[in-house]
Amino acid sequence: MWFMTCLCELYMSVNLQYLFQRQAGEYDEEALAISAQLLLANPDITTLWNIRREVLLHFKDEDQRYNWTVQ
Repeated sequence: MWFMTCLCELYMSVNLQYLFQRQAGEYDEEALAISAQLLLANPDITTLWNIRREVLLHFKDEDQRYNWTVQ
């Protein structure tokens, strides 16, 4: 039973870290990796999928801006 308690606390801690990164606008590869881990643990949380989409769209926008300035 203590193992489940530890897993729940770890999950909540990582989830909070992820939400704080979103609030701070930190859309980086770490945020992408954290979202993958959280979604593997619990794929039913729609908010996590939405934040992951925001991170991916941020990468897409950054890539388009970079390609536009280089050309």
